[in-house]
Amino acid sequence: MADEENWTPQYINEIVGTFILIFFGDGSVVVSILTEAYGLFGVAILWGFAVMFGVYWAGGVSQAHINPAVTLGFAVWGDFPWRRVPGYIASQLLGAFLAAATLWFTWQGWYQAFHQANGISPGIPGVRLRE
Repeated sequence: MADEENWTPQYINEIVGTFILIFFGDGSVVVSILTEAYGLFGVAILWGFAVMFGVYWAGGVSQAHINPAVTLGFAVWGDFPWRRVPGYIASQLLGAFLAAATLWFTWQGWYQAFHQANGISPGIPGVRLRE
């Protein structure tokens, strides 16, 4: 095997880069909806910063894909080895899950208050309005 490089730092940076992307990007949506602090323009600007910070973090060590679609795109075009795709995608999914869980636990009280104030009942398979 010609490629004996240690890929652990790349995987860790994909986890952290994706965490940054989802935490700040989805976090901007959470703050916008729950506090009405800013509108769609603010969410768009903050998503842009989320992408920028995620790429700045991960770009020095990994290729800063921070998205499974980007990883697959690079692999399809031959710019990324297929044997590394599962590790990158697993790292990105882990980073996204950790960011979403962090947002959930951080804002859980706000979610509950928002749901009660607006008559929203979490249901299966999603959220439905109470009548």
